[in-house]
Amino acid sequence: MKTLLCMLSGQHIPNLLSVQHFQPDTLVLIESTQMREGMAADRFLTAIGLGGAAYQRRSVETGSTPATGGYSDRSAYVIPLESVTSLADVVSALAGAFAVAPDADWIVNLTGGNKLMSIAAYESFKARNCEMFYIEHNQPRLLIPVNRFTEVRCQYPLTIAEFLAGYGFELKRTAAKLAELQRELDARWEAARILTEYSTPADLLNLEREESERMRQGKTFDLNFTRFNHLPLPVQAALFATFGKTADGGIQTTKANRGGAFLTGGWLEDFVCGLLRRHAAALEIHDVQNSVMPFFQGSQTANDLDVAFIAPDLSLVTIECKSGLQDHEGAKDILYKLDSVIGQSKALKARAILATTSDFLIDPGRGELTKRTKELRDLLGLTVVTRDQLQTLAADPDDTELVRRTFLR
Repeated sequence: MKTLLCMLSGQHIPNLLSVQHFQPDTLVLIESTQMREGMAADRFLTAIGLGGAAYQRRSVETGSTPATGGYSDRSAYVIPLESVTSLADVVSALAGAFAVAPDADWIVNLTGGNKLMSIAAYESFKARNCEMFYIEHNQPRLLIPVNRFTEVRCQYPLTIAEFLAGYGFELKRTAAKLAELQRELDARWEAARILTEYSTPADLLNLEREESERMRQGKTFDLNFTRFNHLPLPVQAALFATFGKTADGGIQTTKANRGGAFLTGGWLEDFVCGLLRRHAAALEIHDVQNSVMPFFQGSQTANDLDVAFIAPDLSLVTIECKSGLQDHEGAKDILYKLDSVIGQSKALKARAILATTSDFLIDPGRGELTKRTKELRDLLGLTVVTRDQLQTLAADPDDTELVRRTFLR
């Protein structure tokens, strides 16, 4: 019976990868008081369950064996640890972990917890002829053996839902809904690419604020042909090919065709998302999604991430897409939102990108990013993708290296 020992910490990905790679029959999790307050074990089990690794949680008092007199297949035994700075407490918890399955074939992940826990786990299990490994922060897919000679690279395709679940967030979308959005994006991506290639700092259509809001809400709205006269002919052709023409030569947006969201800025999200999906395999990125709305468990309020994906270093990358004119207050709101996302990212191993066709971050006198934007970019590690960069990508969407330099630097 293969049993995997994991020591829970604030970062659940190394433990998640080890479960998905080894597919143990039984899990033994050491959960400190601090981790228990953050519901680490429950969140971890939820995260691995999303990837098909379902284990039934069972609690075991430190130093005792399961009440059944033996361990069970597909069970996760949670061993409490009182103090992570007490060697006696750590050794006692490890002894309790081993007592769960003394005859098992043990695999020990030394990555979680603190250094004291890692050293104590190594000393406790080194004489038991088990497999032990460690995962470095900057090489999250590499399982480095401690008592073996062969390194193993875990290729498991981590998803956004699994990443977020370990921190207490969940996504409400069903697989069917995700598939529907994928089909819609595929059908409109060429139009989105053309709109990006010909983009300007102005809004796509000459709409009043109330009109834009009505369209975003999905209400039926008729745009007559005069709304499109100022647009380049390739843009007009792309829009009519995508949405068809009304009797007077315009376009009608409805809740069913979701044209309102696309025409009021969604086209830029679709272009960025579709571009990244196009190069996902070559870039080694996973689960590229648009309009991601994570809810914190128990909350009714969701964040709205325009585009998100899992990077090669298994961090969560979020992209805020902004097109058209942005007034001063709107610009501040965007920067504050990104500041908040990145501030939260430090705990979540995530980073943010701002992709914009607008000039609201450009110093008109110099033709480059404003001083304040550069300060925020450098201070927060923010990546800013400008209209010139987006237009170049749209003109040559098959340039994988350019996509890599733009979004994965």
